[in-house]
Amino acid sequence: MKTKIVAVCTVLLMLYSAKAEAVSLLVKAAVSHVFLVVNNVQLHADSMPEILNYKNQIYVSLRYIANQFGALVGYDPTSRNVYIDHNDYGQVRSKLNASVTEGDFELSISSASAKYKQGDPIKLWSTLTYRGEDPITVSHGGSLLYFSLMDEDQFSEGYVKTVMLVYEKFQQGDNIVSFLHPGLFTTYWASKNQITDIDRYLQETPRPHILPKGRYTIIVHAEFAIGEKFDPADDSKHREFSAEIPIEIE
Repeated sequence: MKTKIVAVCTVLLMLYSAKAEAVSLLVKAAVSHVFLVVNNVQLHADSMPEILNYKNQIYVSLRYIANQFGALVGYDPTSRNVYIDHNDYGQVRSKLNASVTEGDFELSISSASAKYKQGDPIKLWSTLTYRGEDPITVSHGGSLLYFSLMDEDQFSEGYVKTVMLVYEKFQQGDNIVSFLHPGLFTTYWASKNQITDIDRYLQETPRPHILPKGRYTIIVHAEFAIGEKFDPADDSKHREFSAEIPIEIE
């Protein structure tokens, strides 16, 4: 009987110690009032998650940090794998290209491959080049170039254009390069499947930012107005054109 009592007491003591340690950990892990500076730019405090300080070590959300560098994070609770997807282009060579010309502007779209394995980074980018001889000013929304995609069912999805107005000056030979961000794939899949709770979808889906297998058309759009003063009533200054390439996810 004494042996059983001692065993029970030992178990209770272990449970109590573990609970006490957990409580102690929670007490010591205080919310830290620090700021994050990425590439010499301080991030807005309202957009940051809570940052914990435990034993003088700072703990920040991996998803949040990854997003600051253009990477996306997913988690599979079954395998306990944390996936970080990031299109690190470095030096890359295109194997698929298409281009269009509109006046003094040339718009091109390029891909490192025509076929990708599912989950591999899709290295795709676009360049808008000014070929005119005289300097020119254009006005546009938040982004001069933006991407969209269309699948085999003719379902399409693209980035939402912003209402902000930005002015750009071009000299002959100047160009702007834009890289396809995998966030477009998340928007596409959520829209096609009528997913309204995006936050829950991101939390519960192991890899929400990869493109499903299939054939797709990737389209880059250029939209702007020529002139140093934007006039929405003057259609003669408005330019809108696009270029596209097909890719396959295996």
